[in-house]
Amino acid sequence: MPKTNTTSADTRVNLATLASELEALPADYAQFEMDSFIDGDTYRNSEAIKQYLLTNGGVASCGTSACAVGHGPSAGLFFKADEIGIDLGDDELLPDWSKYVRRVFGVAAFSDDFNFMFGGNWHDYDNTVHGAAARIRYYLARGVPEAYRAYDSSIYQEYLIDA
Repeated sequence: MPKTNTTSADTRVNLATLASELEALPADYAQFEMDSFIDGDTYRNSEAIKQYLLTNGGVASCGTSACAVGHGPSAGLFFKADEIGIDLGDDELLPDWSKYVRRVFGVAAFSDDFNFMFGGNWHDYDNTVHGAAARIRYYLARGVPEAYRAYDSSIYQEYLIDA
């Protein structure tokens, strides 16, 4: 029996919004990588990352390699100003992804819920935008499956959209 998720109605809407955003991307969408929220090179320009996170920079897609969570701003799920600004020095800002994930998606970073939907280990098993969307849809319908650590894509196969 799957674990029951504990997300609120608002965060469930946000998860569904993100899944829809990911499903709308082409199967061969290159700006996707389960292994990192946003590619580290992006942080070299702190003003650019701040504008992306707060407004998505006016672009229709992420624009850089990002995981499912990293596409949240592209789906209109923007950062709050207090979630940006962990100063790395040298004019670099690091967004507080953990704070963002808890507020927007209702899950604690690196919890079982987070790892099933967004965990970086999926990089080695299903590093696709549609696979990430399918895991979110599965989670919304059934919670976290007991066997998720097997990284078996057949668990959420019924939620995959046609490529």
